[in-house]
Amino acid sequence: MTDVSKMTKKEMTERLLVLEEQRLTWEEERNRVSQQVSLMQKEHGRRLAFLRILEAFANTVDTALAQVKRDVQELNATFAEENEQSEGEM
Repeated sequence: MTDVSKMTKKEMTERLLVLEEQRLTWEEERNRVSQQVSLMQKEHGRRLAFLRILEAFANTVDTALAQVKRDVQELNATFAEENEQSEGEM
């Protein structure tokens, strides 16, 4: 790179054009990356929403399964008690 203080007006103009092209290129790249990030965030939001729905469903199923198990245990205890009483009567 040449010393800026020793550049001619023409060299300075050319250098400014090159720098402006670089700036535009970087700005285009930044905009492209920004758009990709926005799309990824949107997709991530959708996936997160589905995961939350599935988590709620899994929790509901787990709770229902636990309740069924408790109900079956209660019925088994009741049947065992009835069997003991009917055996005692015989």
